[in-house]
Amino acid sequence: MTPTGTMSSSPPAAPVTGSVFRDGALSIGIMAPLRRAPGIAIDYREQVDFAVRADALGFAAYWVRDVPLNGPWYPEAFGHLDPFVALGSVATRTQRIALGTAAAVLTLRHPLHVAKAAASLQALSGGRLLLGLGAGDRPQELAAFGEDIDRRGDTFRERWTVLDAALRSPARLPVPGADYELRPAPHSPPGRGILAGTPAPARRRSRPTQNSPSGMRRARSSRPRGRLRAASSIC
Repeated sequence: MTPTGTMSSSPPAAPVTGSVFRDGALSIGIMAPLRRAPGIAIDYREQVDFAVRADALGFAAYWVRDVPLNGPWYPEAFGHLDPFVALGSVATRTQRIALGTAAAVLTLRHPLHVAKAAASLQALSGGRLLLGLGAGDRPQELAAFGEDIDRRGDTFRERWTVLDAALRSPARLPVPGADYELRPAPHSPPGRGILAGTPAPARRRSRPTQNSPSGMRRARSSRPRGRLRAASSIC
């Protein structure tokens, strides 16, 4: 065990998904940012202290949302830190707690940027990242990034193909014209740390929680246009 406040240099003995997703068991995590009371301004540096305390108390995961833009159309007035920046700060001061994006909007990010951020967080945290990915559902946000909301499912799948290939084969990225590598490379072999949600037709709903072929549990969803899919990961 390393001293409190320092970071282990080696990945955990078992994927962090084992402590977060367990058949027949409930795990408890925290969603950031946290406020001491409604209406109180958020101290963003204090969020790291909250994460350290959650780690010491045995919480399973610390999740950060991806909200790049705010406006009158968004229900929360406070801003959200970039999830990869926020989790990078938390990674260096925690030991066991899983670090999750809930969820990084892949339709608003280049997949190679996401791959680089994920690999960097894996290196900083010792393999504790849970990479949650979403297709986005705020029309104003997608429009600001030049994305068509009606194509977000296709865009997500196209970018997922590149991201998945980059994380599975970091020594040879799926980029035409030259040989590129992803360094630092994520821990291998792939495990079960990516949760991906893509749009589905309105008449289709998520299935009840069950084990998927890859071993990740699907989550119940009441949203008719979204379906959670499981995929292999870098953890």
